[in-house]
Amino acid sequence: MRSRIKPTLRLLLAVVCLALLLCACGKKEETPPPESYPVTADESVPALTQILSEQERAEVSYSLLEQGGGESNEPTSHEYANLSNSGRTVQDYVEELTKKHNCQILEKKDDEYVTTSQPDYTQGSGSLLVGKESQEKEGLLLLTLTWSEGTCKVERIFLPEEKIAFSMPVSLTEASDRVKGWLEQDGKKLEDYVVQAEEGLVRLEDSVCITVNVYAEADHALLTSYLVETKSGTIYEMDRVNKEAIPLG
Repeated sequence: MRSRIKPTLRLLLAVVCLALLLCACGKKEETPPPESYPVTADESVPALTQILSEQERAEVSYSLLEQGGGESNEPTSHEYANLSNSGRTVQDYVEELTKKHNCQILEKKDDEYVTTSQPDYTQGSGSLLVGKESQEKEGLLLLTLTWSEGTCKVERIFLPEEKIAFSMPVSLTEASDRVKGWLEQDGKKLEDYVVQAEEGLVRLEDSVCITVNVYAEADHALLTSYLVETKSGTIYEMDRVNKEAIPLG
């Protein structure tokens, strides 16, 4: 004998099914935060969340505000919320980029992107520009970091054929710091080395450079030497056998 569903029960089941369908259709998938921002197709820098602890990362709320076109000059915007101290997060991130990834703090002046000093990260809100020339000198990656209480927005853009204009010559200390940053980026432990810049300048073709020597900490034996351009900050590794200066990324 066939059982019949009463009209009232049938209507109730239809309403429940419709509600479940609407919930499923309206559910929005969350976009996971990126692990890196592209410089070019073959080069990238770490994303903001990579300098956070696992616990801090788990608490961060991420939104992709605008999706640009990869290497083109269309901006891509990321927003990070629920940061415990957004100013300090930006400070730690900028330190990571400048020391380990050859980035510079910049400002735009007379249609040029010129190196400038650090902002005051203790302010409740602020903004700064960080840039990096691509390894093949194809253009300039720009990251605009804007922070407010608990939130940081990162806008990424790539400008083909743009370069960084250094506002002042690189000092001996800055040359040493740039070589240290390169060593760390190359996976070296700084406690194993002594990095020392030489007084005086040397000429490399049309450029003026500072010589930076790297010694072994254990026995102070000279391991290798680098040249750092005083205007551009570009690092060259010296090949003494072939008498060449090899530019590094």
